[in-house]
Amino acid sequence: MKQLLTLFIILVSLSNSNAQSRLTKMAFVSFYSELEDVTAENHSGTSQLNPATGSLIFSFSIQSFMFENALMQKHFNEKDIMNSKEFPRAKFIGMITNNVDVNYTLDGEYKVNVKGSMTIKGSTNPIETKAIIKVENGKIYTNATFNLDRFIFGVTGNDGSISQLLKLTVKAEYE
Repeated sequence: MKQLLTLFIILVSLSNSNAQSRLTKMAFVSFYSELEDVTAENHSGTSQLNPATGSLIFSFSIQSFMFENALMQKHFNEKDIMNSKEFPRAKFIGMITNNVDVNYTLDGEYKVNVKGSMTIKGSTNPIETKAIIKVENGKIYTNATFNLDRFIFGVTGNDGSISQLLKLTVKAEYE
């Protein structure tokens, strides 16, 4: 009986910690290269935000980036650029470092700092950026724009075809 009670308490604790997390399967990421005026967008990322801890995860399929030019999309996924067959996903795992400044029960916009690690093409590097969290009618929105040096992730490709620093925009809406 004592073991059953202990198991019950553990299950309730786990369900409560999971209830804290907010999920979306429609996170957005885009990147922009100024050099050739190229933009690619991905609307099918997954993301998890835990308001209690400030834990934040984003994951995107590389093959889901859409370009205006289909040939660019094909080259982007090839072995010498993103090698999406061997490295199908990009992932960010991090924390909102000033999460205590966000009241997730009160409508408003909150400036936050995000720190974590991003993995692209099997290479993991630290990322630190500013973001906005908007709380409105029980929904939570995140929005960040920052520069990413593609070379530190081993994304080379043809010289002069795309900027070394890419402007990334990441957005999510959590129910």
